[in-house]
Amino acid sequence: MRRDHRNDLPADQPPEIYDGTSAGRAEVATDPVEGALRDYYDALYGGGRLDVEELCRRCPGREAELCSRIDCFGDVADGLADKRGSLPREPGYCGEGSVTSDGNTERSGQILGDFRINRELGRGGMARVFEAEQISLQRRVALKILSAERTLTDPDAVKFQREAVAGGKQQHPGIVVLYAQGESGGRRFLAMELEESSGEPSLRKAALSNKIGDVYYELGLYSIAEEHYSRSLAVRKLLLGDEHPDTLATINNLALVYWRQDRLSEAEDINRQVLGIRRRVLGETEPKTLETKGNLAVVLHLRGQLAEAEELSIEVVEEREQAVGPDDRSTLEAKHNLALVWMGLGQFKQAETMLRHVVEGMGLLLGEEHLATIRVRDGLVKVLFVKSDLVEAERLIRRNLEFKRRALGGDHPDTLISMGDLTNVLHGQKKLPEAEGVAREALERAVAALGEEHHTTVTLMNALATALNDQGEYAEAETLYRKILKLDLRDRGDEHPDTLISLVNLAGTLENRGELVEAEELLARAFATARRVLGEIHPTTELVFNGYIYFLAIHKKTGTMDATIDDVIVAWSQALGDEHPETLTRIHRMVHLYHDVGRNDRAVQLLRGLTDVADRVLPENSFAVALYHFSYGVCLLDVNRFTEAEAQLLVAHRRFRSLVGDNQMEVRWTLKNLVALYCAWGKPEKAAQYQALLAGEKE
Repeated sequence: MRRDHRNDLPADQPPEIYDGTSAGRAEVATDPVEGALRDYYDALYGGGRLDVEELCRRCPGREAELCSRIDCFGDVADGLADKRGSLPREPGYCGEGSVTSDGNTERSGQILGDFRINRELGRGGMARVFEAEQISLQRRVALKILSAERTLTDPDAVKFQREAVAGGKQQHPGIVVLYAQGESGGRRFLAMELEESSGEPSLRKAALSNKIGDVYYELGLYSIAEEHYSRSLAVRKLLLGDEHPDTLATINNLALVYWRQDRLSEAEDINRQVLGIRRRVLGETEPKTLETKGNLAVVLHLRGQLAEAEELSIEVVEEREQAVGPDDRSTLEAKHNLALVWMGLGQFKQAETMLRHVVEGMGLLLGEEHLATIRVRDGLVKVLFVKSDLVEAERLIRRNLEFKRRALGGDHPDTLISMGDLTNVLHGQKKLPEAEGVAREALERAVAALGEEHHTTVTLMNALATALNDQGEYAEAETLYRKILKLDLRDRGDEHPDTLISLVNLAGTLENRGELVEAEELLARAFATARRVLGEIHPTTELVFNGYIYFLAIHKKTGTMDATIDDVIVAWSQALGDEHPETLTRIHRMVHLYHDVGRNDRAVQLLRGLTDVADRVLPENSFAVALYHFSYGVCLLDVNRFTEAEAQLLVAHRRFRSLVGDNQMEVRWTLKNLVALYCAWGKPEKAAQYQALLAGEKE
């Protein structure tokens, strides 16, 4: 997801002005925070831009301290404004008492109700803001006046009235106070608190709050970032209106904070709101519209709404490619998001191809250690993990983790997530003690930095529970899994893919502890929900199905097992087609399951139809066809149907030889089973013949 960078101070500020020469500026305090603060106030006094992010880069490891001190002394901006004299005006300012190009004629000394206008401070899409005096109370105020071309029945006038009502209800230290509203000579106005010197510092402070929010966001301190974005948003809505670009930029940033805090429903609502406005005001293909559309797609992906997420992501990629080209950073980021959606849809090969392209492009564009490059490399790691390419996955994770610790610190959520990814990869390689150690360190850091209920913390809790479960530490694993499930049910609901996986994980630990009744109930519940909500071929449905069906197989619940598999095969055929290669692959996995639990009669029954279809629809040189005949021969051998077994194994032997050559593992498997067949069949000469072939190929 991308953050909106409309956070700078007004663009018409004069250049930086310093007293003395550049040599004089060298007298900076040796402490980097003090030096940054000094430059911050220099910029304020000179009227230049306040680039808080640049100042933070000069204080590695102490960014939060710097932001806190800037935040505490932010009001100094207003006092310095007086020393500078008049503040810069918005574009189109024509001076006191002038007629502007939009026909408005407010001037210094003009009376509007109980208010005398002094000077213009700024303007938004539907109104202008003036410094004024409230005559009856002899106090200075900020007077917001609806533009002259807006009639009292105009939709913007109605919106203006809603702002007045809403503003009168706001009580927050970061929000200016609404004193009065009224109408005079057909012009609506709002009278608001004017902070010391002028109303412009309110907009200045809103921009500064947004900028500081950005810094806290990058530090992973999302609750503090939310406070700053909310403060900025309240002021910008009141002074600029709901649809001003700066207001929308702050709303966009607030949505990102909600996403990071796993408040996905709120993030979705805000992104839809901003997208609707930007489509109407800017157009469908304007960059800001595409940015919001991409952010919405990411949230929908995380909420499991994959079809709409894919549709939006493809639109963004196509429109970015047309507007800025295929190798622009924004296009590459859009392709990364699309690849992650494809992962969720189980299209792993397509996702891997796209991610390798994106990683290469980002590395060339930004460098291998840039955070954007590191984050798209994280996406590639996820695909490699699913494909069990664990050695490459571990290498990439360790590389990313080193960069993140150096750039973000050990407690940043992105760093902690990489530690969780490393835990999973180590676990996949059976490096269980090391996996447990990494998971415990990451979880301890996450609880301290983010809290026990943060999504990142829950993810790490799951990684630790899995490592514990596979080492026989079932009691602690169960405690963690129950806590995770409780949080998932509360935050995501009982139909979310993460909740379904949590049910399966808890059931596995309960099974290990001998609590079979509850384990089976949880698995059946998860499987029924996955089929109903996600569909038959969703990756999460397949994971849940595998957990459920293996439980039934191991505990010899043959009636339920057979009925479930028959029902699922029909559903696969309806969803993909009877002859689709993926349908055949899934049926072959069921053959393996039946063979593993000694149910070879059922395996033979499935294989008879499987080989018939494969011979008819797949190419003769297909590896899958040879494999299906091999499996059929092995299962026939196990039920002593020797003649049929011989025919199937000979077909498999011939096809494997033509596909991979004589001295390959698949050919040796077939020869070993032919030797076993002839020994069991009482044909020692044939057994010796194939034993000799096997010995010759070994040589």
